[in-house]
Amino acid sequence: MRFRSARLMVVGTTMALAFTAGCASEPPKPAPKSAVLSEDSYASIKAAYLAANPNARVGRVDAVLPASRRLSVTDIPLADFKKGDVISVVDDKLNPIANGSVVETDATDLYVVYEPVSAASRTPTAGDMAVRAETPTR
Repeated sequence: MRFRSARLMVVGTTMALAFTAGCASEPPKPAPKSAVLSEDSYASIKAAYLAANPNARVGRVDAVLPASRRLSVTDIPLADFKKGDVISVVDDKLNPIANGSVVETDATDLYVVYEPVSAASRTPTAGDMAVRAETPTR
């Protein structure tokens, strides 16, 4: 009798575990992340972009404050921007992530307040590219 009750207990426990494991939902898979551009990739993409559109302005996101939706852009001709100018942030595949407007410049950086292009857009990160397609006539 002892052997039988022990066997039933093992079978019951195994079935309970199998049932529990079968009912557990798979955790959601994270969306694929864009890669942060290396210096070489950034330089190559920037050169190709400017070759295709010499009037464009291209820089690199230097820092991001997601809570206040602000970021800074470096490696861009600062003299070509004024407060209110529009700039886009793109990922390593040149997919738009956010659009923003210049709120300030200093000796090295352009400061931008941004909005994601959609609810599904990821937050810009340091290393993304900032692009203005063409320079307006002034």
